[in-house]
Amino acid sequence: MNFFNFYLYFCLAAGLGAVIRYLVISFMPRITNFFTGVFYVNIIGAFLMGVLSVNMNSNVWHIIIGTGFIGGLTTFSTMMTQGEQFNSFKRSMVYFALTLVLGIFLFIVAIHIHV
Repeated sequence: MNFFNFYLYFCLAAGLGAVIRYLVISFMPRITNFFTGVFYVNIIGAFLMGVLSVNMNSNVWHIIIGTGFIGGLTTFSTMMTQGEQFNSFKRSMVYFALTLVLGIFLFIVAIHIHV
């Protein structure tokens, strides 16, 4: 793959991931005040990265899909912003810990189930 095509595909993948994140965050109803669309896209992104890590043999496509699409889909900065908006240190820490622990767990599950 040439240099231009690589960056074109990378940008398209990142843009697609960002659009999907926007749609999920905008249209997913809040079940509680705790779980938001940001939580769900980050958890889904962790699972997808696990699937990608065992099923993708091409380094180029791994970068395009992993860093581009999944990087556009997930958002660390918005997670941090939402976490601090809980106005409670305890709730913020539970939100961060749950996101990280569940994300790592789903990454490991995806690796072991070989989707």
